[in-house]
Amino acid sequence: MILVIDGNSYEMPKEAVYKILDMAKSYMSKGIYGVEDEGYLELKNETFQSDDDLRTAIVRYRMKGFRVHCNL
Repeated sequence: MILVIDGNSYEMPKEAVYKILDMAKSYMSKGIYGVEDEGYLELKNETFQSDDDLRTAIVRYRMKGFRVHCNL
């Protein structure tokens, strides 16, 4: 699986990628911390002031075909 962090790409096993994703989840209070496509995961640090803004961003990513990892 390919992990993208700040424009840098790393290839690693899926288990390692999901461990990093779990760590990112614990540091994000309200926002999107990752978007995933088949064999590809990009870490994000998108925070939002309101739940409506967050839900709008989630819908935009899902319309592009991504699976969104976020904290509401």
